[in-house]
This record gives sequence, C-alpha cells and structure tokens, in this order.
Amino acid sequence: MNRVAHPPAKPLLLYDGDCQFCTLWIHRWQLATGDFVEYLPFQDPRGGAKFPEIARTQFDAAVQLVMPDGSVVGAAHAVCRSLACNPEERWLWELYHHSPAFAGVLETAYRGVARHRRFFSAVTWLLWGRHLEPPRQNLVRWLFLRGLGVIYFAAFLSLWLNLGTLAGSQGSTSAARTLAAATQQFNAQGVGLNRYHLLPTLCWISTSDGFLSFQCGLGAALAVLLIVGVVPAPCLFLLWLIYLSLTAASPGPEGFQWQRLLLESGFLAIWFAPLQLGPRTPSGEASPSRLALWLLRFLLFRLLFESGLGQLLLTSGAWPQNFLDAVSLGMKLILPWAILLPRHPRQCAAAVLVAGQLLSLPASEHPLINLLTMLLCVTLLDDALIQSLLQKVFRRDFGLASPSPTGPRWPLLATLSVALLVGCACYAHAFEFIGFHMPGPEPVVAVARWLEPLRSINNYRPAP
Repeated sequence: MNRVAHPPAKPLLLYDGDCQFCTLWIHRWQLATGDFVEYLPFQDPRGGAKFPEIARTQFDAAVQLVMPDGSVVGAAHAVCRSLACNPEERWLWELYHHSPAFAGVLETAYRGVARHRRFFSAVTWLLWGRHLEPPRQNLVRWLFLRGLGVIYFAAFLSLWLNLGTLAGSQGSTSAARTLAAATQQFNAQGVGLNRYHLLPTLCWISTSDGFLSFQCGLGAALAVLLIVGVVPAPCLFLLWLIYLSLTAASPGPEGFQWQRLLLESGFLAIWFAPLQLGPRTPSGEASPSRLALWLLRFLLFRLLFESGLGQLLLTSGAWPQNFLDAVSLGMKLILPWAILLPRHPRQCAAAVLVAGQLLSLPASEHPLINLLTMLLCVTLLDDALIQSLLQKVFRRDFGLASPSPTGPRWPLLATLSVALLVGCACYAHAFEFIGFHMPGPEPVVAVARWLEPLRSINNYRPAP
C-alpha cells in the first residue's frame, strides 16, 4: 500500500479523465457518496501531480483512492472504500472487507473490465444509455397513481350501473343470496369470527341495494380524490377495501381475473404512494420506495409469464401454429424477462408490451385489463425518459427534474413485510400452477393460505 506525504483533507478518488467509461461510472459514484468524497482526473494539476508517490502505471491500471491519513488503495478496493465513506453505502465495503472470497472475485472482475474498457463502455451504453445516475420515479408514480384512480373510477362506476343485474337483490350474483349461503355453511361448520376473514366484505353490515350503491359511490368519490392527489395512501387502502368488499359479496366468472389484478395492483400501490395530505407536483414529493416499485414490476412479470405458461400448458406444450399466436406467446414468455434488466432493455420491453396491448384492445372482452396492464408498464420507465418525451411533444421544460425533497416515507419494515407476503403467496402459487402438493415450511404455507380469501396476491394462469 502506497502512502503520500501530503494527504488531502478528505478522501480523494483519482481516475482517468480521458476514459469515457471511467467518467460515466465516476458520475454515478459521485451521486452515491455526495460530499463525503472528492473526485478528480489524475491529469488535473490538482490530482496526480500532487502525489508523485503514485506511479503513472498505477493511474493507467485503476482508480486510486487517497485517504486523509495518507494511505492509498486502488482498483475495486478503492471503489468499495470510497462508497463506504457514505454511511448509507457501506454494505459493499462490509462484504469486501469481511469476505476474502468476495474481494478476490471483485478484484478479478475489476481487472477484466479495466483491460476491456471500450467493450464495456459499449455494453454500458447499450444497457443504461449515456446517464448512469440512479433513476428517479416521482413522475412515474404520479402518472401511475392517477391512471389507477381513473381505472378504479371506471370499475366502481361499472359495478354501480350493473347493480340491478349483478349484486343487487334481483341480480344474478346477488350479495344477499351469497351471504345467506355463506352464513348457512359457516354455521354448519361451526365457523365463528373467522367468517369475516373467509368472506371479507362490508356487506356483513347490510346487503341492501342502498348499501351496495353507497359503497360504489364512495369508491368512485375516493377514486376522484386519488386522481386529484388528496391523501393518496389512505384513499388507496379504502379503494382496495371497498372493491374487495363488493367483489367478495358478488362473485362471478365474468372479469374474474380482471378483478383480482385490480385488487393486487391497488394493494401494492398503497405502499408505492406518497405519505402526504394534499396534492403536490411530482418534484415536490418524497422519492417512492424502490421495493414497492419492484413489487409492481414483479406483478407485471407474473401476469405476463404465468399467462403465457398457462396457455402453453393448456395446449400440452404444443407451440402454436398461427404466427400471431406464436408472437403473442413469445411476448408473454420471453419479453417479461427484460423487466429484470437495466434501463434500456426494460424501456424497450415497455414499448413493445404497450403496443401489443393497444393492438389487442379492440378485440378484448375485458378492455380494462388491457388498460391496467399498460398502466403497469409505466413502472418500467423513469422520470428522465418521461421528461424527455414531454419536452419533445410540448416543446417546453416542465421543471420536473429537480431533486426530490425529503419527506415521510413508508418504513422499510412495512414494505419488507409486504414483500414477504408476496413471496409466501408466490411460493404457494408455483405449486398450484403445476398441480403439485405444496410442501412446507409450515409458516410459509400458513401465511399463503391466510392470504387466499383476500385475493390480493394472485396467480394469473388462464382458466381451462
């Protein structure tokens, strides 16, 4: 380890300013470390020339981190140590410092990338573009929640207009008859208070047409509040609760998968929503939870992949002979994997998926499921892309790219708990999908079974 005679006042990372690949990634690290670390090209007079103890060959081979105590480290060690200067970014350094095997792999990878910078520069551009800064999703969330509000409004309005033929006292799936049959069954089985969990509906209070209309009207009003941006998180919880109540009390095959998709989207959106009282501009809201964002993306992945896999299983594994059907199946089985990739392929997948949904919309039996699928595709974008599109269309800057202020956010424990519920349910669905008995562990099985009546974490295999 080198040492310098005149160390800087704070950690200084020296890099090759003539290397485009280095410059791109240095900008990313600057955003991660903030003011904790200073960055300079070694060609700068304030950089390499001040530290004659560091040979030019060392600068050519790897970045060099000069610490205030005079010590110098390079390569992957320097990257991990510099990121650790920000207390919130210490996880990589902890792995490097405490795991020699991990450190060895990281150093080997660093040397490989350093020797082939031109190739990896092209790969970086292909996957991320010219900007490597962490993407922001404030505008994405703003659009997603407004779109979800519109879909909720349409769903409640549809239920309201069709009460007479569906859930109403004279309807084909009357809520009164549903609860009467459920009460008789629960009494015969000796089910007590657990009946309210097994059949989660507010219609236990009343099954009158007036109370059903009240729920529909309240749901439509809450959807308008969500569109406006008033108390979005509580609105989303109540929207989910009321829609669950109405669809549980009036089950029917028509739109069954659509209802479950809206329930799951609405449930996950609760944890994606900002914790605020009144409407704000996207740039004035606290940043959304990354975990909640990825739960919504994972929902889109499951919706597409499970639908395609179920379609394939229904045909006993036979690939469709019709070209359009083959394209449709390929979009469901292959394209969803791009959701898990970096920025560019993920955004390309979103464009293709939206185009496919638009083409299938005129022939769709339930167009709202196409609209909701397209809305979920919005979560694959980021604010920079949307801002760029708005500027090209309207030829003006909407000022949506300013840094987000700090503000109240969902605790990490809350979103982790939701992710755990999703994991338990998906574990159970995987075995149901292939028709095998689900083995333990028993706690996971118990959680998955408890979630079933809520119909808020689902599988999307098409009905035979």
